[in-house]
Amino acid sequence: MVGVVEWVEGSPLGGPLTNADKGVVAHYATIGKLAGKIREHHTGWDPPEGFQRRRWDLDGLLGSDPLWGRFWEVEALTDPQRALFNEARNILRHELSELSMGPDRFGLIHSDLHLGNLMHDGDNLTVIDFDDAGFGWFSHELACALHPGVGEPWFADARNALVEGYRSVCPVTDEEIESIDTFLAIRSLMIVGWLDARPELLAHQYFPLVVKGAQAAARAVCRHS
Repeated sequence: MVGVVEWVEGSPLGGPLTNADKGVVAHYATIGKLAGKIREHHTGWDPPEGFQRRRWDLDGLLGSDPLWGRFWEVEALTDPQRALFNEARNILRHELSELSMGPDRFGLIHSDLHLGNLMHDGDNLTVIDFDDAGFGWFSHELACALHPGVGEPWFADARNALVEGYRSVCPVTDEEIESIDTFLAIRSLMIVGWLDARPELLAHQYFPLVVKGAQAAARAVCRHS
């Protein structure tokens, strides 16, 4: 089933799992502005009575029944991988528990702002696929946008451009920017559960690479705890 609200010209900036080339860096300031506008919309918005969406909070991301699955128990993993992912999960749960959930840090976000959900037509970008939109930390939004560049030589440039674009629309604290690293690690782990539950997708061929990336993220979390 496909729902169409309005036809959008252009093509995706990248795939949902595969890394893009250096050319996407030129778009990251605009991506930051778009993310900032979503936050700005939340700030001035009164939800209608009874409005409900999923919550990308501690339970939604790393709880006993997270929205994208129990990544630390995936059958295709080895026992050492499961142990590593669970250890990282516990550390990340502690880090999330210390983050503010005040309205200046936590609100309505797209929550899946990867390059495949950004259609580009020349210099114009349009955000699509609001299926996962819900309530979460604003810095989680930025991590979702940056995640396709993890491990790429252009990652630092993309991060700087994203933050600069974001700050041109709305204020953001240094603490929020620092917490992007926490959400990048969480994103790497979450995708393991998401992809494991969808073996019918062509993207499932990348499962070994996704696990490899999650292992690197988990080891870094455990090493720095």
